[in-house]
Amino acid sequence: MAALAAGADLAGVPGLAFRGAGGPRATPPAPVIRDLDAYRIGWELIDHTRYSYWGGLRAVVVQFSRGCPHLCTYCGQRGFWTR
Repeated sequence: MAALAAGADLAGVPGLAFRGAGGPRATPPAPVIRDLDAYRIGWELIDHTRYSYWGGLRAVVVQFSRGCPHLCTYCGQRGFWTR
């Protein structure tokens, strides 16, 4: 995000795939996060008043996944990880 805000070349940001002027581009891999569980969720970054869920109820649905082997019909991750 800092690169976009500064108008910097995205080719200098590791771990990105994007469409450049000459077509698709990919940068070298980003550093590996060894312990994802060591990071907390930044709930305070969400303006909960801007979101609603079925029936007009106030809710924010945040999906986190490292992949999932289950076939739940109610979860958006199933469609994301199986296609």
